[in-house]
Amino acid sequence: MFDFNQTRRRILAVALAMTASPVISSPVASAQEDPFSPSQLTAPVEGPRLMIKKVEVRQPLFLPAPGEAERKILAALDEKTEVAFIDTPLVDAIQFTAMQSGISMILDRNSLDDAGISSDEPVTAALAGISLRSALKIILGDLGLTSVIEDEVLKITTKEAAAAKEITRVYPVGDLVSSSDESSWSELAEAVQSGVLKGRWQTVDGTGGTVSIVRSAQALVIRQTRGAHDQIVELLVSLRDARQLTPQPPQLGEESIELPGPVSSLTVEGKLVVISLQAGAEGEPAQVKFECTKESISKAVERISKLKRLADSSVSIRADPDAEHKDVVLLLDALQKVGVEKLSLSVLEEPAEGK
Repeated sequence: MFDFNQTRRRILAVALAMTASPVISSPVASAQEDPFSPSQLTAPVEGPRLMIKKVEVRQPLFLPAPGEAERKILAALDEKTEVAFIDTPLVDAIQFTAMQSGISMILDRNSLDDAGISSDEPVTAALAGISLRSALKIILGDLGLTSVIEDEVLKITTKEAAAAKEITRVYPVGDLVSSSDESSWSELAEAVQSGVLKGRWQTVDGTGGTVSIVRSAQALVIRQTRGAHDQIVELLVSLRDARQLTPQPPQLGEESIELPGPVSSLTVEGKLVVISLQAGAEGEPAQVKFECTKESISKAVERISKLKRLADSSVSIRADPDAEHKDVVLLLDALQKVGVEKLSLSVLEEPAEGK
């Protein structure tokens, strides 16, 4: 889903050069090196073409986001590994694997003792070309053990002990649901509960984890075991990959690219409202053509503020190449106040007819 509030200022800076038509993206810039400062928003950009810098969006998969130690462990678990154990005591096998991967691993001796599993239990395995995560599943699974990230280490514990501990995470999922379709939230929650630890949920059998929908934060709040959370992350990543198989708006693939002409509107749901912004003659205000009515920009802004139905629409602004920044700022502010979440902005190659 296009995040209007987060990207409005960036849209203005890259789109209002009025010499070409930009692709709308969701950049995250450093506060100290923000090229889109207020002074930039009022100064026109000179030149025949608009240059756009590549930016990246790094949204955490869940909150609270993993700390440095946890990120290191997660990265190590995804790395390829190679092990060869023949009747090696478990404690030695874990120690060797920890040294090889460069992360801290410990045995949860209390849970092992409760289950009657010795730390000297023999391990036999010859594995190569697979991730450390998969290797540990194979080695530990035969002993009824598993691994969890806890207290900034990878803890080897019993499956029963791991299943008894639940933690709460917040998953931002605004890109996987529709603001105009409330059923999409229940569908996503149902997909999580049916695809992860089926049956071990409060809503299914009265025990286990819970899923809460928080629409105001565009998030799911999930309480489950750490192992279940690992599966939830994999599921959400797969759902996002599935979305990428459908046609998407053009993306910036180079460090710096030129955009010589108009860009087509984003694919949207519901009604598409087109607003035409025409630069005014010298000393005259800009004109806006909106729903077959041509009026001053101040009148258009006033009328937009009364159209609550725009909250369920997509808006396309088509502007003259010599329109002023402040005029588009007024339009964007008005659209934000009525809850528009999907927007495309294009700049006409030639001045609008009837200017």
